[in-house]
Amino acid sequence: MSLASEQGLYSSKIWETYNRVVRASGNEFSALIDTPEEVLREAASDTVARLVMKLRRKEVDIVPGFDGTYGRISVKEEPKEETRETDETWRRGLQDFL
Repeated sequence: MSLASEQGLYSSKIWETYNRVVRASGNEFSALIDTPEEVLREAASDTVARLVMKLRRKEVDIVPGFDGTYGRISVKEEPKEETRETDETWRRGLQDFL
């Protein structure tokens, strides 16, 4: 993670979201362990709720911290569905993109 993205972790928007989730859950541990997904969605967003649920299902990789360095959590990638392009897509010419 770059310094700029680490600084983004301390933005006022991040803290506002964190505080809404904690208020709705009662405390941080409850938010991570047993607050219903719907409550998380209302307090934060669909993305935050989805990520907390992935954490609960152990669908994340955790790299522990050391020597004053925070650990890191990365979300395991979800398999992407294959999409097939239509025949119409294959028939486009350069003039279609100009």
